[in-house]
Amino acid sequence: MTNHVCVATVDDSNASNNCTDDLTMVVVPPDLALTKAHSGNFIVGQNGAYTLSVGNAATAGPTTGPITATDTLPAGLSFLSGIGSGTRPAAVGQTVTRTNPSPLPPGASSKVVLEVGIGPAARPSVTNTATVSTSNETNVANNRASDSSLVALQVVNITVGKSESGSGTVTSVDGQITCGTTCSAGYANGDNVTLTAVPADGSSFVGWSGACVGGGPCQVRVDATTTVNAIFQAIGIGTQVGHQSGRPALQVTFSARPGCGAIDHIEFGSPGRTFDNAEVTITSPADGPSAQTKHFIYTPLPGTTRISLELRRVAESGGATVNPIQIVDGCGAWPTFVGGGPEAFR
Repeated sequence: MTNHVCVATVDDSNASNNCTDDLTMVVVPPDLALTKAHSGNFIVGQNGAYTLSVGNAATAGPTTGPITATDTLPAGLSFLSGIGSGTRPAAVGQTVTRTNPSPLPPGASSKVVLEVGIGPAARPSVTNTATVSTSNETNVANNRASDSSLVALQVVNITVGKSESGSGTVTSVDGQITCGTTCSAGYANGDNVTLTAVPADGSSFVGWSGACVGGGPCQVRVDATTTVNAIFQAIGIGTQVGHQSGRPALQVTFSARPGCGAIDHIEFGSPGRTFDNAEVTITSPADGPSAQTKHFIYTPLPGTTRISLELRRVAESGGATVNPIQIVDGCGAWPTFVGGGPEAFR
């Protein structure tokens, strides 16, 4: 900018030196503006990212010194890494700084991306504020930016399976799992879940496999997708087979399964077929049929929990077998068979 000044007076004999010029350099200061953004909601246990963009106004002057962006992370966020123009971001405690030594012309911009870890203390929402500064700047009203994000808990699934020959129910103390019908539920990362297994009538609970072991309540910390398996085994019909020396017969006793009530009926053999060289006589209760050599069904008196029988050979050589035998109680049918080779009948 040039400033031209002149003076005048009467009777001035030399006017050639009455004017002068002054040239002054006018420097337009830079005008930085900071914006800050993230994408999506943050989730505890996962990583998030902030994008910090620094722009210089088109009507401003270029920057003449380093540009420093400062981000003081709130509780629940931790600095992991950063990329962008200039020096790599560095953290001291919760304060992250990044310096760009390159001039930023009018209308130009630069950005840096900060990757942060999301901790439980950030719940339920977090607000992160950053600032930018450079030398010779006079308008600092737009040098500060904040960004808010909802913070959700990470949801991981726990799945309950059941195996082996028995049946039962697995429930969680909080009621989310009743397996049964609902065998999977979502929990926040880090939750502790207690599961209890209850066998059905006619079954026993053997123990756990997968994320739990042992036979007591299952206590599992859910920090990843978790599978727990409850092992139930069917309780078999009590079967006793004996032989009295010198008596050519087997003595067999069937006892009802615990928790399954009384024996409803027993089906011997297959319909329309004879036994394999075998003859069956029900000896207890006393009202049972005798000398049966082919398929028959025996229904004892209500409340009967024990049935005894004698199995003989039809021909006095070889073995004798009755197969199949279906014993039906309150828990359903239990398949078995009875028989022996020649030595069993001597």
